[in-house]
Amino acid sequence: MAIISYGLGHKAGDYVGTSGYLNEQKVIREYEPVCIAELEHHGHTLINCTPSNIITIHMK
Repeated sequence: MAIISYGLGHKAGDYVGTSGYLNEQKVIREYEPVCIAELEHHGHTLINCTPSNIITIHMK
């Protein structure tokens, strides 16, 4: 089967997506266990590549 890497959004932390529309982290965390369990059930190996610490640079 396949080895699949995945990331849970832009970083593990306070980024939540587009303000006023959708909390990206909440949605990702809701579907993460379901998707991972299904892929592993079918024999795939999953590797979590979510960054643990990223510095955001705001450009003007």
